[in-house]
Amino acid sequence: MFLTPLCIYLYSLIFRFYHFIIFIEIIFTKIQIILTHRKWEQRKLGEVATLSSSKRIHLSDYVRSGVPFYRGSEIGTGGITSDQELFISEEKYREIIENYDIPCEGDLLVTAVGTLGNIWKVDDRRFYYKDGNLIRISNMKFDSDYLLSYFNGGTGKKRLLNSAAGSNQKVLTMEKMREIALLSPIDEEQQKIGALNIELK
Repeated sequence: MFLTPLCIYLYSLIFRFYHFIIFIEIIFTKIQIILTHRKWEQRKLGEVATLSSSKRIHLSDYVRSGVPFYRGSEIGTGGITSDQELFISEEKYREIIENYDIPCEGDLLVTAVGTLGNIWKVDDRRFYYKDGNLIRISNMKFDSDYLLSYFNGGTGKKRLLNSAAGSNQKVLTMEKMREIALLSPIDEEQQKIGALNIELK
């Protein structure tokens, strides 16, 4: 069945109207958040999440293929890059998960050296990561998408980068990051912000 030009035109109008309604809803939500976030209390990151590093992996543990091993360079602004260079063996990975805590889906990994402050929300893939290069944020009392959004722009990103230590070579440390102040909206507002990926300024 072929659509007449009138039908195509009507479908186009309905499609545009639908997206206009979504756009208005997003703008309205953003305005609500901007008007209310001044009333939010502040909490320290160390009060609402656990910051940790990994078990040290030695050069002799690297293999040509196996379980991906991430450093700071594998995490970009859009997540994991495609340039995977390092791996550890299946045996080493099993040893780690049997004896140590490993990142879970929903945890955040933050680059602590090189390009500071890139953040990846852990998915269901198997991997391990380099101590000192990445800092893990877990056991969050805040919505993880809210924290991801908060540290990716505006005040949150500035506070994260300003916490870096060192003169010549800046690095992020768990000690300094635990002191970072966070805006603390209620759970429902956190979820809205995380979903809209707002940059609070």
